[in-house]
Amino acid sequence: MGTWRCHLSDGTMSKSKLLLCLAICGALLVLLASVQYNWLLFARWNLVLSGNPFAKIANARDVRETNKSFPTGQSAASLAYDGTNYLGYLDNFGYFHGRNSDGLDLPQASSSIVTLRFSQASCLAVTILLLGALWCKARNRSGRTDP
Repeated sequence: MGTWRCHLSDGTMSKSKLLLCLAICGALLVLLASVQYNWLLFARWNLVLSGNPFAKIANARDVRETNKSFPTGQSAASLAYDGTNYLGYLDNFGYFHGRNSDGLDLPQASSSIVTLRFSQASCLAVTILLLGALWCKARNRSGRTDP
């Protein structure tokens, strides 16, 4: 059985650039992991996925007049506005419902979760690769190439 060796040339990326990339990926990983536990971050995530990243979120209790297009019988935690235009509402779980929505759109809700999980997994994979590159750089610098 052959031995595994680190083949990372010294000219590809410096240690400080690897550390910076690792710090950025680590911070992004923490942010993506916290999206599923924080209502406001999850609501923003769903607004971004629906194409309204800069929508203003107003608390439904603070708004004296609800829009006439707001569906009756639905519980809204917040309302989403683009300036003065009513876009839709956010339910108690943070899912965005458009102006003409009758209820929870299950394909949209599941795609939101799948996109979040895929983003988390991709960021974790890049972080692991950067850790491996940093480890190889440290081993090559110390003169050891065998595991």
